[in-house]
Amino acid sequence: MKKEKKTRVTTAAFSDIGKVRKANEDSFFISKNEDLLVVCDGMGGQIAGGLASKIAVETIKDVYYGLEKEHVLKLFHDVDPTLPSPILRLVAAVRIANRRIYTKAAKFSRLRGMGTTVVALALDRAMATMAHVGDSRILRISQGQIVQLTEDHSWLNELIEDNEINEEQIETFSQRNVITRALGTAPTVKIDIHCEKYQKDDIYLLCTDGLYTSVKSEEMNRLFRKNNDSLDADTKALIEKANKRDGTDNITLAAAKVKQNSKKSGQVGVSTTIGEEDEKALAKEDKFIQENYNKQKSTLNYKPTLTMMNQNRFLVWGSFLITAILCFLLGASLQSAKQNSQVKTYPVAQKSTRVGSGKTRVAPDQTAVANVASNLANSNHRIAQIKKSVLSQNAVLAFVFFNSQRDYEDARLDERGMILDKLHPYSDEEGSQIKGDFSIFLIDSSNNVIKKMSGIKLPELATGSL
Repeated sequence: MKKEKKTRVTTAAFSDIGKVRKANEDSFFISKNEDLLVVCDGMGGQIAGGLASKIAVETIKDVYYGLEKEHVLKLFHDVDPTLPSPILRLVAAVRIANRRIYTKAAKFSRLRGMGTTVVALALDRAMATMAHVGDSRILRISQGQIVQLTEDHSWLNELIEDNEINEEQIETFSQRNVITRALGTAPTVKIDIHCEKYQKDDIYLLCTDGLYTSVKSEEMNRLFRKNNDSLDADTKALIEKANKRDGTDNITLAAAKVKQNSKKSGQVGVSTTIGEEDEKALAKEDKFIQENYNKQKSTLNYKPTLTMMNQNRFLVWGSFLITAILCFLLGASLQSAKQNSQVKTYPVAQKSTRVGSGKTRVAPDQTAVANVASNLANSNHRIAQIKKSVLSQNAVLAFVFFNSQRDYEDARLDERGMILDKLHPYSDEEGSQIKGDFSIFLIDSSNNVIKKMSGIKLPELATGSL
């Protein structure tokens, strides 16, 4: 990929689970160079929706940065070769994302019907290029005016365009969230494309329906005009406003403010719909996916630089059990160190959660751990001792618990998760005791497993004693 001159732009993004949903099915991404923004709103249930939006974000990021224009044209003979490179790369990225989600859903029956919306914005020194599928939106604030640049692919919008519904019926229409186009729900996809010049201080907003159904576009405009130099604060304020007013849906907003005029001269702009792929294109897509995603390592040239995901899903009892077992293990290590007159230290990692994998990485407060570990070191509990090993500073200790076979199968669906071992049941019918075997493994910051231990015994422990 040829290195392009960086467009002067500042960005901000926030996502909130809302007040009702049990999981955040939205995903978003802003590249390190701030020249690509993607927002997706997943659907199909807590697991399926979150997985679909995550696959879409990752695929669009990979393909957009990993393919040159000539590579796109080899994949898709049906696309106009005279279109600018950013358009071609976005079309390829969205098509392959659609195909990945669709084939994943076809493979697992519990994922049938999963999908996601997508809005993507690519900024170079000449143009702002947008791709859109579903009812998430892109808006532009320019010279004090706000304009919606995308048209919702929804049943309601089709009724409005066909003059089959009046204003009073619009307000009470119960199926307003039914969308007519999405990624992953069909083997092929239509993609709306919009390309335009931008002006200095233009602001582009990419949002899910959780925001715009609660906060009107004019309110967004007033807020950003009032605090002209606070993009980060304004973005967060809009999320909070939407959550306060409603909060029944996940809420996500990504914003980009350009700091220079477009270098493109003349009146330039493109708005078009790229049609669905034919069988020949689908065959090439499947081959591309097989070569780049169904193997352990991708052959794409692009290496991810910054992924911003704000999704949170915890298993039942997960946080409690993780902290308790971590304290036990650290206590055993301290006891062993005391007996051998040696000092053993552990790397400390920031709290980090990965969604959908059934896995949580936690680094508790050091003082609290030390106090609990000190007490446990003097107890009569017999637990396995961890041998000393050399780890990188980025290593974190991860526990995986599955409350049921269904949880285990859900975790297997997450492409990022690595299921190393099935765990034995660890609680009785009332969930009051922990017992049986469990496994632990250490993962570095690149998700590489650097150490694994299995068959560790934990004595019965009444939860009330913690």
